[in-house]
Amino acid sequence: MMDEKTFQQLDVNQRGAVSYDEFRPWCHGQGISDRNAQEIFEIVDRDGDGLVSYQELVSAFEESKAAFEEQSGVSGR
Repeated sequence: MMDEKTFQQLDVNQRGAVSYDEFRPWCHGQGISDRNAQEIFEIVDRDGDGLVSYQELVSAFEESKAAFEEQSGVSGR
């Protein structure tokens, strides 16, 4: 999961959101392929505006975590 400080560093234009071009290099650093980075970005970009806000990122993470916990029977404590 990307923390808020890292997100702000990626937000080169300081608009409160990152574009795919800003997001992709971070993904590469995490070992994520271009194809997977694009898929992740599209899923997280809920409003389809081509930008991902930190809140969109956190919401997507929380939803995927909850779905994993429900599916696996694991509780996040």
